[in-house]
Amino acid sequence: MHSKDFPCTVCHGNGRTKRKQKNTQRHQLQRKKKIVRVYPPGSKPVCFGNALSGEELCSLVGHWRIFQQIGGHRWSTDDLVTAWYAGIICERYKLTPKTHLDLGCGIGSVLMMVSWQFENATSIGIEAQKLSAQMAGRSIRYNIGNSTRISVLHGDIRDNSTVNDYFDLITGTPPYFKVKYEKNGETGRIKLAKPGYGALPSCEQSAPARYEFRGGIEEYCLAAKSHLKKDGIFVVCEGLGPHMNEKRVLQGAMKADLKILQVINVQGREDKPPLFGVYAMTHTENDSFKPREEIEKLIVRHKGGKRTSEYEKLMLQMGIPP
Repeated sequence: MHSKDFPCTVCHGNGRTKRKQKNTQRHQLQRKKKIVRVYPPGSKPVCFGNALSGEELCSLVGHWRIFQQIGGHRWSTDDLVTAWYAGIICERYKLTPKTHLDLGCGIGSVLMMVSWQFENATSIGIEAQKLSAQMAGRSIRYNIGNSTRISVLHGDIRDNSTVNDYFDLITGTPPYFKVKYEKNGETGRIKLAKPGYGALPSCEQSAPARYEFRGGIEEYCLAAKSHLKKDGIFVVCEGLGPHMNEKRVLQGAMKADLKILQVINVQGREDKPPLFGVYAMTHTENDSFKPREEIEKLIVRHKGGKRTSEYEKLMLQMGIPP
């Protein structure tokens, strides 16, 4: 039996295969496709200075960068949402801030995020930790050079003499957890500090950012009252959940003669309870701004971990590619 009686099913006895014709129309369409690059909005940094040993230069918003310690305090979601909500609230109430104060500015994340949105405003941050204040100052110089549009003062927000001025917009991201102190019975001096919730971070820079060594939401409200213009707005975040700080926000605002205009509760995942809330306040006697009764909601991620479209929209508004 010859092989020609049973030709190859591939070449059909021809000893070669036909070359397939290219789909020229398809290739032409592929050549026409262009890669769309998303470039962050806003001004580009001056790039003055470099990260020191133990630090890294990280993205913040737009083209701006921030120096952060490796293993130290870093900017987080509550910083981003607070700064974003400050911009949203100003837009809703038709407030174009010319002056901005950030209480307890840390390494300068919220301070610069707000300033990035309002390029014509003068922003000042107050920070008690010398290291964090210095890092914030270096990040500012990296982004805008020697401009005095953004500055940091090393001081305590409880000391009203740290800054002698009034501001259109004040922001703050206070620590969420109380600290319990044990005193020496004989001397009355503090001998031990215990966290009221969770465990104290081993990082010296991170601990005061999370625990109320210099006060919490109540002190932030009092500081805001002292420096807020009559028709100004104060935007502050506070942790929710098991430590129930919502009541403290209401009490702190009342004690400082502030009224709450709007609230947005933020869930880390759609199947979890809110992690924190961001509150917009003004002076009680300010009748030009009317409060909203409904509480807004923002969900960061779906159950599977993917970011929600609402949060991705927020990121884009803040110059962060999702």
